[in-house]
Amino acid sequence: MIAFNYLTGGDKVARYADLVEAVSPDRPCVLLGYSLGGNLAFEVAGELERRGRVVGHVVIIDSYRITEPYELGDEHIAACERELAEHLYKHTGSEIVAAETLEQATEYLRFCGRTPNLGTRTAPVSVISDRDKVAFYGSGRAGSWHGSSTTATAVLQGFGAHADMLDQGYVTLNAALTRHILTEASAGGTADAA
Repeated sequence: MIAFNYLTGGDKVARYADLVEAVSPDRPCVLLGYSLGGNLAFEVAGELERRGRVVGHVVIIDSYRITEPYELGDEHIAACERELAEHLYKHTGSEIVAAETLEQATEYLRFCGRTPNLGTRTAPVSVISDRDKVAFYGSGRAGSWHGSSTTATAVLQGFGAHADMLDQGYVTLNAALTRHILTEASAGGTADAA
């Protein structure tokens, strides 16, 4: 498993695809993204497929599909910053790191608003939802990922509320669910869809 630092700028999809190709030039790759990182993983998968690369799977942890561009007003950014500030401080333990991460989050929210998740990918797409949101990812619902893959789309109920899914109490359970998805896919099956 390889994780990349955050890249700023409007060309981040191509730059992340470059990074993936640099570390895995010959093998199919699996992409995973948490929250709006799932939307980015979907876009990077599209870029890699356009380059002729095989993407084995895209795993999205609790993020709705963005189907239309949107613009966040300053009031929306301020609300997001208020919500994230305490969460970021909890995870970083540093006001300086939390502030820098908030700046990155603001830039990323604006990028996501300009970058809807259009088209389909050849790679299977699996969504691990917040424990209480699985119904919101159902086919035909706004934000659903159904139809985003030409091979398979699955939605599985994850563990914990959105903000806690990667915290100590739930990360092991959600990692096991991710392993289950990928093991089933490599065995030629599909993960059970919720």
